[in-house]
Amino acid sequence: MPAFLVCGLGCDLEVAAANLGLAPQMLRPFADQSLQAELPDPQGRWRYWPSTGMAMWSGGNAEAETAPISLRRARIEVVPAMDLLLRAGFFCTEMSLLRSAGWSAPLDGRAGLCEMARREPLGVSGWWIDDRGDSARVEIFADGTIWGESALIAERWLLTIAGRELA
Repeated sequence: MPAFLVCGLGCDLEVAAANLGLAPQMLRPFADQSLQAELPDPQGRWRYWPSTGMAMWSGGNAEAETAPISLRRARIEVVPAMDLLLRAGFFCTEMSLLRSAGWSAPLDGRAGLCEMARREPLGVSGWWIDDRGDSARVEIFADGTIWGESALIAERWLLTIAGRELA
């Protein structure tokens, strides 16, 4: 499932809701002082943090790659993101790197990290394991998109990279 962040929405609920293509009353209080709106078409949800002016789109299915409106996504620097994930207890055991010429052959985690240190990739697709022993397939792209096996996994990785807690 896809997920991405948009920034610069500001803290005014009505303005932010309009920028997200929502009526303000669609945004309901959620944990961590965010507001959330569930959408049926395309299936997904917006989660908005007024304190930071940031919102996350989380698609409910693979067809919901794009949100119902066009906003500039927050870009992801892949190498620093990998460092943040490692510090948070996520380790990529096998990965392929996206370059302008296409995807690399599969690399083990260490070889992939060494290759990324030489040149920042456009994306990374891999199998990850966390400090609890849970594994998941996740893709991280410099354009700001994260794909996970489920919306929850995509959100968890994206919010870890953004430095936020998933409530």
